[in-house]
Amino acid sequence: MGNIRMKRNDAAMQQGSTARKWLLLVIMAYTAFVFNTTEFIPIGLMTNIAADFGIAEAHASLLITVYAWFVAIMSLPLMLAVGRLNFRTVLLCVVALFVVSHLLSAMATSFNLLLLARLGAATAHAIF
Repeated sequence: MGNIRMKRNDAAMQQGSTARKWLLLVIMAYTAFVFNTTEFIPIGLMTNIAADFGIAEAHASLLITVYAWFVAIMSLPLMLAVGRLNFRTVLLCVVALFVVSHLLSAMATSFNLLLLARLGAATAHAIF
């Protein structure tokens, strides 16, 4: 009788573990979607960004170019730098950097500050 109860408890624990793993997978997929979407948002806002800062659209397009190059070039070095750290701690720090960078982007009063904030988001993206 006790053996049957143990098997039921094990099955219940496995189901809970499986549901938790699926939830974590969905959260990671959503986070990846947000990170990748962020890279391209300024494309739709290019005219408005250029007008707000009084610069040419070609100059404003640096927001996309610099972001993409930074992520491409820095992904490997940054991953090697944080690869041996605790995964959860790194992930939480990356998401925090991502959020702070976007808050700075929203409050940017100059193009240079906006570009710097985008580099913060690119750093988080490269590690993610």
